[in-house]
Amino acid sequence: MIPDVSEWDNYALQLIRIGFDNVIGFLPSYEVGAAPDEMKTSIRAIDFKEVPGLLNNGGGYEYLDVRKSTEFADSYIRQAKNIPHTRLGSRSDELTSGAINIVSCASGTRAAGACALLQKNGRKVICVADKFTNTPSELMA
Repeated sequence: MIPDVSEWDNYALQLIRIGFDNVIGFLPSYEVGAAPDEMKTSIRAIDFKEVPGLLNNGGGYEYLDVRKSTEFADSYIRQAKNIPHTRLGSRSDELTSGAINIVSCASGTRAAGACALLQKNGRKVICVADKFTNTPSELMA
């Protein structure tokens, strides 16, 4: 399926907002398998049900919520640091050096972009590819 070209400007704008300012093209998901290995990278993706085990094991994890501050104010995870994805490029110095960042948003989309940016800048990341509504109640503030 070819992406809707009417959305390309929106996708590019979202990438620019999180720090990818030299977007020269895209690769449709159906072509990723055939792409050369040097064009690919991987990011570990988890569901919200896996988050408590990571945060409770003391393994150097830091929880990052990249939703808007208004979304964060409505409901959030107790241990979360909130840096909206559009501000991450200029505020990534607020993250703990050496920590593995567990990154989430409302649906996983913004988290995926944020993880790509953070990984590109040398940080270790895990993407929560899940809806925030699936967050275990034990994590909520």
